Amino acid sequence: MPHATSKCDTFPEFLLLHKEQLEASAIPEVFWKSLFHKLKSEARDHLYSMPSLLERMSALMEIEVGEKSMEDIVEDVLQTMWKFNLTYNIAGAPMATEDVCPVWYIMDEFGSRVQHSDSPTVLMVPFYYQPTQLSYTLMWPIVDLAEGDEVTRDYVTGVTDMLTRKLRLLPWKPTDMTHLSFDLQEPEESFFAVCD
Repeated sequence: MPHATSKCDTFPEFLLLHKEQLEASAIPEVFWKSLFHKLKSEARDHLYSMPSLLERMSALMEIEVGEKSMEDIVEDVLQTMWKFNLTYNIAGAPMATEDVCPVWYIMDEFGSRVQHSDSPTVLMVPFYYQPTQLSYTLMWPIVDLAEGDEVTRDYVTGVTDMLTRKLRLLPWKPTDMTHLSFDLQEPEESFFAVCD
């Protein structure tokens, strides 16, 4: 599975890559900068202090290790992990939006290998099991599968607008978007008028 890496060394780069996801997950903006610093430093610290984790992550992300230094391998993992990071929210019925707790995770080797398809064969969802305080990814078929059939999932489940799907799938499915205009147009003055 080919993986492009995106630079995420600074907070503006982090926002460029993750702002839409942060907003979609309803993560209050006040937490974004601390999340960036926590992810950047905590992930780095874990990779340095647990060589077996570094080995596992670099293998999962298909990072060529060769004769690279540990520092270079850690950097490669940190640059590539954003294509593997997933989130889910912990919330209960009485919780307000600002009380929702987002959890970031990377699936294991099997889950991370399930490829994208616009016609998926399975659904995969996170499931938090309260008694053990552990999360699992549950997977079940949505079509009849025979032995040897490929297991695929939709990386952007629920997104039906074709342009939005293409944009959200850019990390995995490079698409030429140069034909799109990025010019912002101000709404008509009537847009700001108070309704009677």
